[in-house]
Amino acid sequence: MNNTHSFKCIECFDTQVIDRSGAEVTCPYCPVTIKLTGLTHGFPAVEKYSTIASYTSTTVTFTGTRGEILRDAAIVRQQACTAARLQGLKGRNHVSSSAISVEGRVQRALGA
Repeated sequence: MNNTHSFKCIECFDTQVIDRSGAEVTCPYCPVTIKLTGLTHGFPAVEKYSTIASYTSTTVTFTGTRGEILRDAAIVRQQACTAARLQGLKGRNHVSSSAISVEGRVQRALGA
């Protein structure tokens, strides 16, 4: 038998959903692209994110699986919060604010 189909995702066969315990959920293995707009001009720390595919001064586009993008945003937020604590800052501040905001917007965009 000759297989002529080429699926991007072999878990869901490009349907974007899989069966998990009797419920259909979004496939965690499919690559997704999310675009965050309306960011502050000169968005800081773009180079710290490994899943950013492109960016302008007010727009950032993330590409990867849901898990990769969520993990990337969480790691950068954690690093920013650690850097703030090392400077003696507590809570949301000028060091960690943008990373916290981006992580929240990524979570909302991915429905996490």
